[in-house]
Amino acid sequence: MRVLVTGAAGFLGRHLTSHLSRTHDIIALVRRPLENPVSGASEVLVGGLDDPTALLNYGKPIDAVCHVAASVALKDTVEEREKLWRDNILATQNLLTVCQMLSINRLVYSSSVSVYDQPVSELPVHEDARIRPINSYGCSKWVGEWMVSSSLLPPTTVRFILRYSSIYGKGQRPDAVLPIFIRRVLDGQPPKLFGRGTRSQDFVYVEDICTLNARCLESDPQKPVSIYNGGSGVETSMAQLARDVINVFGQPGLHEAESIDVASEDTTRFFLDISKASRDLGYHPSDLLDGLTKLRGEGNLPWPA
Repeated sequence: MRVLVTGAAGFLGRHLTSHLSRTHDIIALVRRPLENPVSGASEVLVGGLDDPTALLNYGKPIDAVCHVAASVALKDTVEEREKLWRDNILATQNLLTVCQMLSINRLVYSSSVSVYDQPVSELPVHEDARIRPINSYGCSKWVGEWMVSSSLLPPTTVRFILRYSSIYGKGQRPDAVLPIFIRRVLDGQPPKLFGRGTRSQDFVYVEDICTLNARCLESDPQKPVSIYNGGSGVETSMAQLARDVINVFGQPGLHEAESIDVASEDTTRFFLDISKASRDLGYHPSDLLDGLTKLRGEGNLPWPA
């Protein structure tokens, strides 16, 4: 298939473009000209989704879209909310218009577990859990889900909504917990835990998310809109994460994390039920140790100081 990947210059977009290029012809959509080329893309289109002229003038048929492009709010300021509105909501609406005009009949939309109510009332979190975003980013992704599911697209358009948990891999933002842990360990220092490190997340290796996207492109669904969790399906505490990072990246003499006393420890727990994706799409992600070992094998990690 000829597949358009939006946000192809970002962390997930670059991995996805490279992964899908093994079996498909990939058009990479990027917002501005790049210094580093997008590996695997047969063509690169420059233009933001705020003005989809580049797409509308492309002139060749497009079979499917993986819509990865999005902005993330870190502080939830007024300025960030306005950016989320432009980049996550209006941009998605423009893309759906493009899909209609160009008769693109398959769409994979990258959403987030941020659409779920927090803290969760039941673990693991399945796809029909309560939707109640607690921040502007989660709200923007939920509105995107609504638009993708709605009559803005013809009923014959096959749509997949993928709710990702904590994706890790080469090229991710350096201020996330896993790169911080890895950077300290590679510098010969122990990871720092706040309290006992009981807070938990669901960490999923980026290549597994790429595989999940590929399965959506290549599957034969029974209904127009399908929603799947994209995680590992495993709960990992910060303490366990620190132990695994030390195990994979550690140097001799480094055996345990450093615990920092806190007045009130965050004990939030979270992990996903991925049984639906496993059943329907044959999705079987790596466990954390295996994923970290693969990450180490990629080399040239950008996180060490």
